Amino acid sequence: MPVNAFVIHAAQPVVADTGLGLPDRDFLAFVAEVIDLADVAWISLTHPDRDHTGGLFALLDAAPQARVITMFLGAGITSTERPLPMNRIHLLNPGQFLDAGDRRLTGFRPSLDGQLQGPWALLGQRCPSTAATSSRRLRTPNLSNAAVRCS
Repeated sequence: MPVNAFVIHAAQPVVADTGLGLPDRDFLAFVAEVIDLADVAWISLTHPDRDHTGGLFALLDAAPQARVITMFLGAGITSTERPLPMNRIHLLNPGQFLDAGDRRLTGFRPSLDGQLQGPWALLGQRCPSTAATSSRRLRTPNLSNAAVRCS
């Protein structure tokens, strides 16, 4: 798979970042090797740099039900190339979470040199009712280790 992209195989699948989007690399073909593009429910952008958003619009076209997970500023910056459809944007700020069916994805800003700054990330935790094995509690900046609850 191209650099700066990965798939979270959840009940509502997530493609995290969309790679470089270079003409000699078929981002959609790489993603299609691991998931049916029509099944993609969410596209998460960690930050709006081109090496993370290059295949965004092609993936939006190929996954008509997918919504883009980003922060307000990320939606604005990404829309300078081509407007993101407002009905396909899901704003998620650090500390907020998204229910992806069988797991809860929490937005947070990773610590860089002890300071919270830079891009944001998603912490995925399986929901207890669907977890095949016991889940580990992950220690991350500014997140409580409370039990995961999904609707």
